[in-house]
Amino acid sequence: MAALKKSEAEHKAAEFKKSCAINEALNSAGPGRCYMSISCRGDRTCNNIAYCVGDSHCPEPAVPALPALPSAADLKKAAEAAAAKLAAAKAKAEAKIKAEAAIALKKADATAHAKKCLIEEALNA
Repeated sequence: MAALKKSEAEHKAAEFKKSCAINEALNSAGPGRCYMSISCRGDRTCNNIAYCVGDSHCPEPAVPALPALPSAADLKKAAEAAAAKLAAAKAKAEAKIKAEAAIALKKADATAHAKKCLIEEALNA
C-alpha cells in the first residue's frame, strides 16, 4: 500500500513539474487566457471568465529571465572601440588613395615628359 501511495505521489509531483513548464503567455486563447485549467501553470486554475488565476506554487518563474543589459560603461567602451576601428579603417583607406594618386601622378608626369620629348624632337628635326 505504501509503495502505491509513493508511486501516486511521484506521479502527482511529475505532473505538477510538467504543469510548471507551461508558459501562459503562449496560450492559444491569448496570454493568461484559458479554456480549461490544464492550460494554466502549476496550481493556477481557469476561472469562469477564461483567465488563469491563483498562485502557481511553481519554484521558478514562468518565463526565463532576460539577460542583463550591458552597463553604460560597457556601451561606452564598445562605442569607443568601434570609433577607433572606424578611424583606423578611414586612415588606411586615405593612405591607399594617396598612394594610388601618387602612382597615377607619376605615370601622368612620365607620359607628359615623353610627349614633350617627342614634340621637341619633331621640332628640332
